[in-house]
Amino acid sequence: MVITEVLFYDKNGNLIHQEKGRTLLKQFYIMFYSMLTGESVGYKLVSGSSGHDTFHTLDRITKLVVGSGTTPVAYDDYKIESELTGIDYGNLARSLFTDATQCYIEVVRSVTETEGIDKQINEVAIYEKTDYGDTCIDRIVLEIPVTLPANDMISVAWRMKTVY
Repeated sequence: MVITEVLFYDKNGNLIHQEKGRTLLKQFYIMFYSMLTGESVGYKLVSGSSGHDTFHTLDRITKLVVGSGTTPVAYDDYKIESELTGIDYGNLARSLFTDATQCYIEVVRSVTETEGIDKQINEVAIYEKTDYGDTCIDRIVLEIPVTLPANDMISVAWRMKTVY
């Protein structure tokens, strides 16, 4: 079974919250189909406009973003509902993990609060860069929000995982 999940770590690397996603978005499947067939496909960008392209890889995952939106995920979502402001993002790191019972791709990014005010993270999204702009391939709305403390940093990890 393929699932997505999001994990939150404090600045010392301690796991503070973990939650499963519900599904990958329509945009992911459109891109994956293009990779399998070599066909050019249409898709919706984060900006709301459309793009049309042939995809060869999903190696251009360039953003992990956090937000305050609480609207449940819809299959055809194309962006995060409400990206948090007053934060700085660290560099994106990507890795692959495999063992006898599971395999996952992980994307990790630090998030630092810069306004001196606690922020509540309710949603996380993954963006893929295209020739026309970014498109959202996964959005997870948290059942339990995570607090980003004032003037502090946490790391957010998104995983696409298969467990046997």
